Amino acid sequence: METTEIDTSLVSLEHTITSGGDERIELIHNGLNKYHINPSDNQDVFNRGTCTCSVFTDEAYERVSYLFNGFQKNTIAFEDVRRDQVKSLKRLLNNAELDYHIFFAPSGSDLCYYPLLFSKLMNPDKPIMSLVTCPEELGSGSAMAIQGKFFSDKNQILNSVEKGASVNQELTVEYRSFNARDEHGVILDHHEAIKETIARYKNEYTIIGNLVIGSKSGIEDNISIVEECQEDVLWVVDLCQLRTSRDLLQKLLELNCVIMITGSKFYQSPPFCGALLVSDTINDKLAEAKPNTWGFEKVYTKYDFPTELKALREEFIDYKNYGLLLRWESAIVEMNLLNEYKESVVNLAISRWNQHITELLESSPYSHLMRDQEKTNSSIISFRVKVDGDFLSHDQLQTLHKAIVTEPSPLLPQYRKVIIGQPVAYGDNSFVRFAIGSHNVRYLLDHDMDLSEDTLLVQTIEHFIKEGRY
Repeated sequence: METTEIDTSLVSLEHTITSGGDERIELIHNGLNKYHINPSDNQDVFNRGTCTCSVFTDEAYERVSYLFNGFQKNTIAFEDVRRDQVKSLKRLLNNAELDYHIFFAPSGSDLCYYPLLFSKLMNPDKPIMSLVTCPEELGSGSAMAIQGKFFSDKNQILNSVEKGASVNQELTVEYRSFNARDEHGVILDHHEAIKETIARYKNEYTIIGNLVIGSKSGIEDNISIVEECQEDVLWVVDLCQLRTSRDLLQKLLELNCVIMITGSKFYQSPPFCGALLVSDTINDKLAEAKPNTWGFEKVYTKYDFPTELKALREEFIDYKNYGLLLRWESAIVEMNLLNEYKESVVNLAISRWNQHITELLESSPYSHLMRDQEKTNSSIISFRVKVDGDFLSHDQLQTLHKAIVTEPSPLLPQYRKVIIGQPVAYGDNSFVRFAIGSHNVRYLLDHDMDLSEDTLLVQTIEHFIKEGRY
C-alpha cells in the first residue's frame, strides 16, 4: 500500500531537520531517532560515531537556523539555496573545472535508485544486471534499493510503502553480490570474478558495477577494474562516507564514474543527505533520452535533478524537501570550515588519532581489531568485543552500544552523551566502530591533538563491559 501525505510544514527546525526522509531519521516516542540521538540536542556531546550518526555542530546550527527563519518568513527561496549549494559543492570538492552535475537524495540508500533510472533511460529495452561489492557493509537498505525495491516503510514522497516491494514491477534487475569479508574477517578481492561476470553478460544486460571506497568499516575497492572495463559498465562508486581525497574524486569523474557521496558521515550533518556526481558525458545521454520516470516518481522530486535536465525534471513531483536542503547546508558549513586546514594537516591528525586508538585497543583485554585495518580508511577503526575469550554477538553488541550512547559515562562526566558507531554484522559475527569527522578533526587540531578524552572513551567501553551491560 502506498500513500502520499507529504509534510510541507515548517513548524520547527527540530521537526524539519528530522523529516523529508525515511523512518530512520525521525524522532520516536523517547525524542530520539533509531540511533538513540536527537540531532538538535547537540550540547555536551562527545562524538566518535560519525560513521553512523551525528548531531549539529554549533557553526552548522547557526547557519541552518538562519535559513530556516528565512524560509518561515518567505525571505529566502528554496531554489536559491539549492543553486548556491551546487556551486559550493563543486568548489569544495575541487572539481569546478570539470563538467559534471549534481543530483540529490535524502540518503545514501536513496541514491542507489539513480543508476537504475539512468540505465533504463539510456537502454530502455535491456534488462539490468547489478554487481555489488561489500553488500554487508553498505548503508542500511542499500542492497534492496540497488535491486529496485523499497528499503524502508516510507520515503520523502510516500508516507507508507511496502518495504521490499518493487518500485516498478516492470523493472527487472539481476543482482550479483561479492562479499566484503570471509568468515574470518579477511577482506576479499573479487577483481577477477567481477571481470569474468562482465565479460559473460555484457551483451545481454545493461551492467551496473557498484564499487565502494569507504564502507562501514572503511573498506576501499581497487578502482583499476574501472579502467579495464570502462566501456561495458555504468560504474557507480560509493564514496558515501566521503572520507577520500579530492584527487580521487577527480580521477573517478574523468573515468565517467557515477559517484555517491553524503554529507552526514565525515562532515557530520544530521542524518541523512545524499548527492550523486555525474559526468557531463552521462548527463548529455540522459538529456537526449525520452523523459520517463520508470516508477521513480515514487522516490525523487523535481528538485533532486540538475536544472540542465529540464524535461526530465518536469516528470517528477514539485515538492521542496526543506529537511534535505538544510541537512546539506549543515554539511557544507563543515566542509567550508575544514577547507581552511591543509589536507596534509588533516590527514596527519587522522593518522595520529588512528594510531592512538589502535594502540589502546590492542592493549585492551576486551577488544580485537578487525583484520586488514591497513586496507581501510584511517578515520574509522573497527573492532570486535570479547569477554572471557568469547566474542560478543551482534545482539549483545547492540545492547552494549545502546547503553553507551544513552547513559552518561562516569569517565567523561563533562559530556551528557557519548556516541560511537553502531554494530555491523558480517556472517554470524559483528563489530563496532570508532569514527571521527570534520568537526572532531578541527577540534583536535585546535587543541594540540589532545587525545586524553579518546583514552577515556576506550576506558568507558571497558567500564560498560565490566558492568555486564551487554
